[in-house]
Amino acid sequence: MTVPFPSYEPPEQPHPEPAAQSPAAPHPAERPQTEPAGWLLWPVRAVALVVVLPVRLVWEALCAVGRVLDRVLAALGRLLGGVLRLLGAPFAWLWRSALRPVLAAIGTVLWAVATFLGRGAAWPFVTLWRLVLVPLGALLVSAVALVFMTLWRWLLAPVVRALGGVLAAAWSVVTWAWHAAGRVLRLVGRVLAWPFVQLYRHVLTPIGHALRAVWRAVVVAPARMVRRAVRAVVDGVLSPVRRASAAVRSQVSEVLRTLTGRPR
Repeated sequence: MTVPFPSYEPPEQPHPEPAAQSPAAPHPAERPQTEPAGWLLWPVRAVALVVVLPVRLVWEALCAVGRVLDRVLAALGRLLGGVLRLLGAPFAWLWRSALRPVLAAIGTVLWAVATFLGRGAAWPFVTLWRLVLVPLGALLVSAVALVFMTLWRWLLAPVVRALGGVLAAAWSVVTWAWHAAGRVLRLVGRVLAWPFVQLYRHVLTPIGHALRAVWRAVVVAPARMVRRAVRAVVDGVLSPVRRASAAVRSQVSEVLRTLTGRPR
């Protein structure tokens, strides 16, 4: 026999009876709710920003290092995987072709023998399990569940709700400080990089353009002129030689055709 688990039902909230109130006393729903002043959050945020800023800086550095390590380890993993696949192919074939069928057959035989021998000797343990241990286990589980649900309803649930509120407030403060630290780091990076950007834009870029113009005017243009002059001289010298060699080749070809009697 088994004992069913008690179903969980939320507690009913008692409805308080309306008490007689004086006409001058305001209704509880109309009383203004007090909220913490906004200026109280700024010291907490400032402290959180001072604490979180170095953590954010270290986090960004670790992220950069992690990306590099991820690429390196991925390449090494692919290489190691290829080597292991290449080395493990013979062992895999041996396992599939010989070892696994033999071990499966041995396991089947041993399981059949154990099943045959265990059917006659296991009935006292089965009876003890069904008639004694299962009901006791069900009662124990029901008692533990009832105690846990009672503790949860009256003790743990209020503590968890209060702790969740505190953690949510702390998480909101830390999140704000994290984003503020990121904005501060971006601003600091822009401020530190501004002199170099201005130096590159207003000093190095004009100098580079001037050097490029001087190089083109002093080196590239004379080199092109020299190359054209050399090409013209070479063409003027080699053109008669090419024509003479072409005439000699044609004469030799004509003589050979005449001697061999081949048509033109």
